[in-house]
Amino acid sequence: MRLTKNLIAAALAFGFSLPASALSLTSYDLTLTIDSLIQNRCPMYVGVFGCLDVGDRFVGHFSVDSSSLLTDGVHVNQHLYDLSLTFGDATYSTGADNEYLAAITSGGYASMGPAFRVQGGQVVELYASFAGLADIPFIDFPGFGGQSNRFAALDGPTFAEGTVTIASPAPEPPAWAMTLTGLAGVLVAVRVRRSPATRAPRAA
Repeated sequence: MRLTKNLIAAALAFGFSLPASALSLTSYDLTLTIDSLIQNRCPMYVGVFGCLDVGDRFVGHFSVDSSSLLTDGVHVNQHLYDLSLTFGDATYSTGADNEYLAAITSGGYASMGPAFRVQGGQVVELYASFAGLADIPFIDFPGFGGQSNRFAALDGPTFAEGTVTIASPAPEPPAWAMTLTGLAGVLVAVRVRRSPATRAPRAA
């Protein structure tokens, strides 16, 4: 009985001591499509975004804590993990390839921190701003004019708006399936190698 209690206590202690890196994360693909260039001086003066055109699409990704998906609604002050987005010539990233991301701020929610809206257990909209130094260049995701899934991007000479698409990435094959595929390939290779037709003829 005492041993059982000790095992339970040890298991609880281990559970509460898990590091933040053990968080369960859910990933999303992020696509920005320009549908309006309100200000565009390209090619006279090119900012950090470079030359943009209506119809240009830029893709990236981010992850959120999976536990935040259990409750629908706007989740405030939430981290965006594994963020990476290249917009024109500017890369915003929480990784080593970052060029312009200085902070992820509140976006359209003035008194709030970064947020996103969950519906049906999925992230469906961002309320945040990917800000550069001195807040420029930036990409805002506040849902302009009450419209859902809109963004604005400003680097000085260029001011663009467009639509945002957030979607779950295509599922990767599970590790066990990849392992079985690899083993099957090895077995086929060994069988072919042992086949009589592939053996070298003996010298007379």
